[in-house]
Formats: sequence, structure tokens, C-alpha cells
Amino acid sequence: MVVKTVSSRASIIGRGAKCRGKSAVEQSAYISRTTLYSEYYGEKFYPKAAEDLVSTGVMLPDHAPREYMDHSVLWNSVEKVEKHSRAQLCRLNKYSLPNWMSYELADKFVRDFINRNFVSKGMCAEYAIHDICYQAFLLGSGKDGVRYKFLWDRGSNPIRKVIDPEFLADGGQDITGKRKFINTGGLDPYTSFWGRQEMRYLKGKYYYPVASDQDVKSMSVKRYKESRAEKVIIGGMTKRLECYYDSGEYLAGKSTTIVLDYDHLKYVTAVLNSTLMTFYYRVFFNSMSLAGGFYRIGAPQVKTLPMAIPSDDVITRVEAYVDELENLCAKDVADSDQKNELLELIDNEIYSVYGLSEAEIDCVKNY
Repeated sequence: MVVKTVSSRASIIGRGAKCRGKSAVEQSAYISRTTLYSEYYGEKFYPKAAEDLVSTGVMLPDHAPREYMDHSVLWNSVEKVEKHSRAQLCRLNKYSLPNWMSYELADKFVRDFINRNFVSKGMCAEYAIHDICYQAFLLGSGKDGVRYKFLWDRGSNPIRKVIDPEFLADGGQDITGKRKFINTGGLDPYTSFWGRQEMRYLKGKYYYPVASDQDVKSMSVKRYKESRAEKVIIGGMTKRLECYYDSGEYLAGKSTTIVLDYDHLKYVTAVLNSTLMTFYYRVFFNSMSLAGGFYRIGAPQVKTLPMAIPSDDVITRVEAYVDELENLCAKDVADSDQKNELLELIDNEIYSVYGLSEAEIDCVKNY
């Protein structure tokens, strides 16, 4: 049951050229590992395997006809009523489940997820859990209305050049015409240690590491523009996600990943620093773990992190918490009650945004 390669994917099933598959009945046959006949296409679809099926089922809202509990009736009805040549019939969602889940817990977890996110909103859904890759497939009719984004193409280029040490200097607090330099060892969640503790870079040690604007431009105009942009800087080898919001002062080292050109970056910082996102990373990128409890964290992984987008009121509230936290961290306030209270407030906001139940929150906290 060990998952070596974790993936998640969403596809549209329909008759259009950009759709993944043409038949909802075919997809149902595939995930449920049963033979089904499509009345619309006059074709019989056979499963490619059957021995990996753990459980499968159909879940319906109260208003749906009970005969739709038969997946053949359900999806043949969908294909019959959708007559347009480019009709979108359903969506196929594929999720990897953590390998520590028992079959019983996985089935309970998936059914609870479907009920809260789809059935409660009036949609019909079929699910199947497979053992080989321990993945849950979810076939849903209709749009779920949940707004999610991924950090696709928002991470930095993982092949960025190393900053030549000859470009760096211990420049003191005067940064006129200079870029502050930061690497993984120079940040914590909501905190930059620039000018507060010694930073090691290659064989050098710096207290106020800076690089002149002219030197950065000569090395890379793109890097110079990145250094002046609003962004989130993410540490590259840490025990949890450690992210710092930068308004445009820092040149980030090669060991870090940056997120830029994205709305509400302070909110993004809060999500990435949350207990939930570290839990997500540890479960889904367990293969990236190193000795001592450290994780490799890079652009390929960061780009796949799901970013839930809440209402503007929630974003404003979370970003206000981030401002308070950054002010506390800038004053060298250690684990104060006020800081811990703000971290807990942010975590609770993130749990709510992602729709976690009390049982799921306990699972995250105790992992």
C-alpha cells in the first residue's frame, strides 16, 4: 500500500475536443471495475483490472431518484439528457490517500468528503478506492462551486544560478542601491534574520548580506526584477514549511523557492505557514523526507499545493493577523502568548477555509 508517487488530478469528461474522455459510462466502468453498456454510444466498456478495488459506491442528494443508486442508470441518464455535441457530462477527480489509512478509515474519509463537498450541494457522485496506488477516484455530475487555485508556474525556476560570493558584502544597515540577500538559513515563518543573526553562505559569514543593484543586474535582469517584486520566500530544506512575506527588498538565494505574480501574497504566506499545509506536505511528499526530519522543498512541489480562495473578508482578516505576527517577529519576540494566539487564530481560519471537520482537525494536529 506504499505510495511512491503521489498525484492528484481533475478532468472534464465530455464530448468536446478538450475533454479527457467522451463517455461518463466508460469512466464509471473504469473506476468501479465493472462492465457497463452505454446506451448513447451503443458500446460496452470493460474494466482493465478488478483485483485492486477496495470499495465503491454512489451517493445522492435527497431529491435525486433512488434508481440512480445504480451507477449504470445514473450515467446513462446523464448521457441521454445531455444532447449537445460538446456537452460536459461530469468531472473525474483523482486523489492520493495517505498510506497510513486503513481501508475502513479511507472509505469513511472519502464518503465524508463527498457528502460535505458535493452531495450537500445537490450533486450526485460515484466514488471508488483502489489499493495499488491507494487512490480515490471521484466522479461527480455538476460543478462543486469550491474555488481552488494551484501555485502552477508561480514558483521560482528550480535551476537558478548560485549567487557568486564575490557579489555579496557585509554592507551594514545602509541598503541604498543594494539588495538584501536571504537564503534558507536566514528565515523562519514570518521572520527574516537579516541583520539579527549571522548568516552562512558557501564559505562566507555575513550579518548584513547585500548585493549591489548593478551586480545583480549584470548577473540576471530577471533575478533583479524578482528581488524588487512582492513575493513569498520559502525555505528549501526545513522540518516544516517556513515562509516569509517580502514587500520587495530581498534577493532570494538558490536554496529557496519564491511565489510571485499572485493575488493576496500575505494570505498565501499564512496558508503556507499553517499547520494544515505542513501536514499536507508531509503526507503527500513523504518521499522528500531526509534524515533528521528535514524535507526537501522546491518549486516542483510548491507549484502543486492547493490554495483555497475564501471571501475577501476572510482574506482581510488573515492578512491583518500576518501583519501583527510580522511586527512581533521583527521585535525578536520569541514564543510569546500573543504570537502563539495569532498562530492559532490563523490555523483556525485556514481549517475553516478548507472545510475541515473537528475529527480532521484533530488528525492534523496530532499527526
